[in-house]
Amino acid sequence: MNRQELKEKCSNIVELIDETNNSNVYDNIITFFQLTSELHDKLEEIQEIPIKQKDPSIWMRLFNRKKAKQIDGKLGELGRQKLGLCQTISNCGRSSYGYNRTNVGEQITKNNVYFGGIFGLNTLPVVKWEECREPKVAIQMTSFMKSHKAGFELTNWF
Repeated sequence: MNRQELKEKCSNIVELIDETNNSNVYDNIITFFQLTSELHDKLEEIQEIPIKQKDPSIWMRLFNRKKAKQIDGKLGELGRQKLGLCQTISNCGRSSYGYNRTNVGEQITKNNVYFGGIFGLNTLPVVKWEECREPKVAIQMTSFMKSHKAGFELTNWF
C-alpha cells in the first residue's frame, strides 16, 4: 500500500462517518468495517510507510542545532500521528471477540458484525438489530463510527 492509496481510503472512511446517522447506520457500519478491514489486513505495510519529513543530517545537527531541534519535534509529532492512525485501524479491524468477527479474506456481512451488550441487551448480529430497529443499538453503532473519526483524520504524517 502506498501513501496515496492510504490517504484515499482514510478520506473515504471520514466521508462515510460524516454521512452516517441513526437511520442509515445499518448499511454504513458494514461499509465502514469493509474499509477498515482492508486497512487492518495491510497494517504491517502501513507501519512501514516512512513519515514524510526526512531526519536532519549530521551536518545540520552540528551547525544549526536550533533548526535540528525544531525538525526533531516535528518528526516526533508526525510519528505520534502515525501511531495514532495505526492504533485506530487496529481498533476497527478484525477480532474474534470484537464487533467485526471475521477472518482475513472473509466477506463482511450483517451476519458477522455484532453489536449490543448495552442497557441489558444481548450481543447480536447487525441483521437482527436491523430487523427490530432498536434505537439504543443504532446509537451505539453511530457512536462507534464517530468516535474513530479523529483517528482517520491523522493524515499529516504521509
